Amino acid sequence: KKRKVMENDTSLWRISQVCEYLNCSPPSVRDLVRQGKLKAYRVGGDEPRRMLRYKPEEVKALLKPIKGGES
Repeated sequence: KKRKVMENDTSLWRISQVCEYLNCSPPSVRDLVRQGKLKAYRVGGDEPRRMLRYKPEEVKALLKPIKGGES
């Protein structure tokens, strides 16, 4: 069951939600994190396998046009 990505959702997103919003694959999201274009946040306390989450506003900022860019 897919969760619909809401435009005004203020909670942290899972990688599946980021992929849905950006229309990309999980490896592409991980590449964005490695390149420093998107910040990932670890949640889950001291568990060995803490989950990564993403701020919706930071994901949405990836799709904003660059000022002075070509149209």
